[in-house]
Amino acid sequence: QLAARHWIECQHAGADRPCSGEQDEQEQHEGFKRSADVWQAAERGQQVAVNDRFGQAKEGVSDTRGVYGDFYHVEYHADIDRTKPWAMWRGFGNSYGYNRNEHEDNILTTAQTVQMVVDVVSNNGNIEFNLGPKADGTLAAFEVERLEAMGRWLGVNGESIYGASKSPFGAQDFGRTTWNPERRRLFAHVYRWPESGLVTLKGARMKPTAATLLARPGDPVAVRATDE
Repeated sequence: QLAARHWIECQHAGADRPCSGEQDEQEQHEGFKRSADVWQAAERGQQVAVNDRFGQAKEGVSDTRGVYGDFYHVEYHADIDRTKPWAMWRGFGNSYGYNRNEHEDNILTTAQTVQMVVDVVSNNGNIEFNLGPKADGTLAAFEVERLEAMGRWLGVNGESIYGASKSPFGAQDFGRTTWNPERRRLFAHVYRWPESGLVTLKGARMKPTAATLLARPGDPVAVRATDE
């Protein structure tokens, strides 16, 4: 990323002045717009994605976060326009890298980790968890535990995440929904089973034909349309 930024700044510095990392606000915005065109290399058979981490929100430098790029990037919080592809990068705790003083209250539980994945995908995003090895190169036990938990869950429910994205129905009282366009399947992620035992999908106007639990594909689930 740093190399790409340096190349962009040098590329557009011009022959009449030296290459410099200092740019005023207008130069940076214009430079980034041009660089986006430069990096759109599909016609050259290259696959390149540009994020929006070119600028910083500080005095004298323009803030390009959530403005330019092929996708937006956030760390921990997703206060952005989610209609455009975006990605969240975070640790299982509040620290990037290993922190032996990380308080357990700051670490996602295994259930929260899975729900975080679902939350992000159901909002049109992608999530990457940062892993910080200890001095001996091993991972903290809580990181291994959460990776294994995600692996087990995805082994059963992966089709509701891989290739899936935001559904037309958004968040629901019971949890979240995702949609796989290739398979034309809607997935309901139930965080909290209603006391009635009935999961109601609000906003659906089509008549359902069938439903099943991914964990028990051979056992059909009763489904019906209502007037509500």
